[in-house]
Amino acid sequence: MKNLLILALCTAFISGCATSEGNWKQAQATVIELASFDLNCPKDQIKLTKLNEICNGGVQCRAKSVGAEGCGKRMRYVELSMGQYAANTKPAE
Repeated sequence: MKNLLILALCTAFISGCATSEGNWKQAQATVIELASFDLNCPKDQIKLTKLNEICNGGVQCRAKSVGAEGCGKRMRYVELSMGQYAANTKPAE
């Protein structure tokens, strides 16, 4: 019984990590599109940084704000709702 509990906890932890990584990949895909347009910069020249995240029970995390930097400019994007991001700043050099 104890082994079953340990297995269940490990499985929940691993799936939570995978979900968090999937959430970050989704955020990157969304924000890179927005930043490319807003910064007037090719996608391959934009670097994204997770600025703030929120975690559900310490297992599943979502990027709540993402910094984008490219072509000498940078912006911050915030998550409005699940996977939808909007610019929170004007392009700054």
